[in-house]
This record gives sequence, C-alpha cells and structure tokens, in this order.
Amino acid sequence: MDDLFGNECEILRWMDREPTAGNHYEPTADFVPVCSGVRYSLQVKGGTEEVTIGGQQVVFEAVGYFPFETSLRAKPGGVENDRIRDTSTCATYQVVAVFDQTGHGEFLKALLRASA
Repeated sequence: MDDLFGNECEILRWMDREPTAGNHYEPTADFVPVCSGVRYSLQVKGGTEEVTIGGQQVVFEAVGYFPFETSLRAKPGGVENDRIRDTSTCATYQVVAVFDQTGHGEFLKALLRASA
C-alpha cells in the first residue's frame, strides 16, 4: 500500500510557544511543524460529506489519504485543527475531518480545506 502514497507533506500543529522579547503583542501560539516527510496521496476535489452519527456535514476542497499510523487531529469546526503542507507545491490544507474509511486500519482518509 505504501506505493500508493506518492506525495510528501509536513504536519503542522497548533502549539504554544515562547513570546519574543522584542514584540510582546505577537501571539504565543502558532502552527508549528511536528512531522515532516509524511507520505500521502492527495486528490483535489470538492464536496460535502457526513462525518458523524448525528449527520454533521463538512465542506471540503481536497481529500488526503495517509498511512494509518499518521497522527492527524481534527474536531468539527475546530480552527486549531492540524494543517498539512505539501512538500512539492507548498500548498497548505486544514484538516477538517479524519476517519478510518474501511474500518480495518488500512489507511486514514482526511477531508481538507485550503488554508492560507
């Protein structure tokens, strides 16, 4: 299955950090890289998908497929959800939902939204 993951990305996570001495108005939290060289597959396509038992629908612009052991965090409506940055294109996407598509621990499916 590893040969299906033809792209590489880094995972960015919202974390606290030390403020700089020169600018105390600077935010003390930011998206920082927590993992690089993560293999994945990206399909740029949009849509809406139900992701909870209650039928919550999320709008997405791309779908990413990751090895099952990849650590991705997402909460419905969470602005601090993980982001991924594609290594080759530098495109950044916010993770809006993550789930085990097959239910067998083979891979993770992540719904993604373009991010600045």
